[in-house]
Amino acid sequence: HWEEGDAAHGLTTPLKDWPKEWLTGANKPLAMKHTHRRIVATEFIEQGRDKKAFLAAYPEANQGAFALFKAINKARLARGDLVTRK
Repeated sequence: HWEEGDAAHGLTTPLKDWPKEWLTGANKPLAMKHTHRRIVATEFIEQGRDKKAFLAAYPEANQGAFALFKAINKARLARGDLVTRK
């Protein structure tokens, strides 16, 4: 859903194209989920869009979206692509 919407599920605008105001105010709880989806999507894209290889690298995907997000951040940290707050 990051690059393409899903009209059948009411997602007419791809997540990457959501305007900032959709993630503020009353919709602020969506902002964190949107960020998680962005990180998962960009990791998939940067890893070559190979679903089989991606799932082999991140078997946590079978445990859900948040587990996948955490696994990706762990890998990004190990690669030096993620800087943690102090």
